[in-house]
Amino acid sequence: MEAASHLYFVFSVRQSLYAVEALGVSVTFSLPALTATEEAPAYIAGVINLRGNIIPVLDLNLLFGRQAQDKALSDAVLVLQDQERMVGVLVNEVLDVIHIQPAQIDTPHQREAKAGPQTSTQSLVLGMARVDEQIINILDHRRLVALEAELEVEHQALGGPLALAQAELPQASHQAV
Repeated sequence: MEAASHLYFVFSVRQSLYAVEALGVSVTFSLPALTATEEAPAYIAGVINLRGNIIPVLDLNLLFGRQAQDKALSDAVLVLQDQERMVGVLVNEVLDVIHIQPAQIDTPHQREAKAGPQTSTQSLVLGMARVDEQIINILDHRRLVALEAELEVEHQALGGPLALAQAELPQASHQAV
């Protein structure tokens, strides 16, 4: 008997394919103007005001140690949620919601046996799925959202930018998924 498939939200960043569990995606919308944040880690592209909540937006290029990429009109933000916490992820294109069978996913433990120990950013990657002829990096939306909690603790201790008055940021227009 084959294990049940899971729904994944697929998107691209620099021609690489990524996916997160569809249940972890709260909303997606075209890239709004981002408000810059001082003293935030380099991988924070900025923040948005989403329904009265200040949401940090992660740049996966910088998070994974790549160079920043110029923003384009076709870019979008995926807002990931785990319980009450939310974080945005800057993506080049939102592609599809697809079913992926657990057997299609090569886990980090399987790769580690072949390639050696993990790096710190690999903890964000749950595995690599083989779908048709494509390879999709499956990201852990809970771990990405947990980065927001780490930022909040760090910035509260410093009295930093994520403690801005919510009224200072313009509202992002959005659509539910």
